[in-house]
Amino acid sequence: MKHLLLGVLFLVSLSFTFDKSNADWAIYDWIEIFSTKDISIAKQTLGCNDVKNGINKEYVFLKLHNNSKSQIEITFTTEVYYNNKCYSCDNTSEYTHSITLDAGSSIEGDCDNKTKGLAVFSKMLDGSTSSSLTKFEVKDVKIKKVK
Repeated sequence: MKHLLLGVLFLVSLSFTFDKSNADWAIYDWIEIFSTKDISIAKQTLGCNDVKNGINKEYVFLKLHNNSKSQIEITFTTEVYYNNKCYSCDNTSEYTHSITLDAGSSIEGDCDNKTKGLAVFSKMLDGSTSSSLTKFEVKDVKIKKVK
């Protein structure tokens, strides 16, 4: 009986093991940062490990959800600070994004979908550069019903 219990515990512990070299890590829950009756915007910090190219980066990803019953276009500006210096303050056009969503649908950035506007570089996880995201905000959110 003792050996059976040890065997079961061993198998359970294996189910929680994974190879960090091939997995995305530093996963945090989605945090809502903007919400109206029509849309919600959430952010998530995620480490992305590109094994093939030997690059480990951290990003802030956005998830947009259309809560309405109409197709909408969401326009917003991302304000980004690296090492406490604003890189988007003087060039808002480069940091302004428009995304169209069908009624009730969502879109989100992740390690495989770094669509402009859904992914903001945060830092190199291997320490190869000292530049890191120190502040991030979504501003000037505008919602236009398309249909």
